[in-house]
Amino acid sequence: MLNLRSTFVAIYLAVVVSCISVSLYFVWNNYFITPHWDQWEFFRALTADPHQVNTLRFIFRPHNEHVMFSSKLLFLLDLSVFNATNIAIVGVTLLLNLLIAYTLAAVAFPDPLQSIRYLAFGAFAVSALSLAQWENLLWAFQTEFSVMCLASLLTIVCLVAWIDAREPTSRIKWLAALYASLFFTILSLGNGPAIVVPIILIMLALRQPIKYWMTILIAYFVVTGWYFWLGRAGHAVGDASLRTAANYALFFAAVVGSPVSPSERVAVTVGAIYVVFFVGIFVWAIFLPWWRRDYVNRSTLQLVALGLFLLATSAAIASVSVMAGVIVTPALRAGPDPVRTWPADPRTTSDPNPWVVR
Repeated sequence: MLNLRSTFVAIYLAVVVSCISVSLYFVWNNYFITPHWDQWEFFRALTADPHQVNTLRFIFRPHNEHVMFSSKLLFLLDLSVFNATNIAIVGVTLLLNLLIAYTLAAVAFPDPLQSIRYLAFGAFAVSALSLAQWENLLWAFQTEFSVMCLASLLTIVCLVAWIDAREPTSRIKWLAALYASLFFTILSLGNGPAIVVPIILIMLALRQPIKYWMTILIAYFVVTGWYFWLGRAGHAVGDASLRTAANYALFFAAVVGSPVSPSERVAVTVGAIYVVFFVGIFVWAIFLPWWRRDYVNRSTLQLVALGLFLLATSAAIASVSVMAGVIVTPALRAGPDPVRTWPADPRTTSDPNPWVVR
């Protein structure tokens, strides 16, 4: 007799392997060997003084509103090992996206003995390597998105694990991992400091004492303070008069919904629906149990915290875009993270906003 479960799993795995194979084949044959976009800035520094790129001053030098030290480390790795052909950077991007996919599956399904975790990983992996976001996979100046997304996800995971740990040795290990992931989150991309939003959510949801707050927030403010000090010479770009409440709301919704469509109106509509849906999930899954002093499910809390972080990074992007007069930030290059851009439409462009309220 035909085992329908086994047949379904076999077909499912065949589809997953086929999709991933097609993506990897495409990336291998089409990834950019030449520098792309702001990556030229690294080469300009290299030609100006070949020795400066091996210094901490170069690694932590601000890049617009970012620091991007992790991208510079990967650039130096690719330069020294692969003669600046971008193969190391593209390969690391693929690996990071797969790690994000597995971490999401592990958070959603904590039991490693359940097959559903690995089935979910397969689905997330297909999405993570989807050619709908081909620019993120082919360009060597996209790794910082994956680094920040994975680091922020690990920050959330490590924070919850540190809170729940009881053995002193285990607590020390989780705290060290938490500090490391926090460092990578903040200094890999300009919207990394938004990680404080899910941190506050988790600390409140799990009713942590003040000493635990201080342990986390002191580290956060030290790293964030250093980040802002490194970028202290930066300046605002655009028209400050566009910073109105109406424009902020429109731009925020557009950034949230921009991976779905290049149309401003569709993006705003989808973004607004997503925000309303997220608020409903937050109230039902986090706030109400917290209010009743019931147990807050750890998997749900971590996923909601990640969603809140993505909204916070979208708000950070909107705060910049609103002054530039651009309603839809390009979802594939300037999106806050690869998780949100996995289903993105590659046609998305940064067209001038016809709705700006002046």
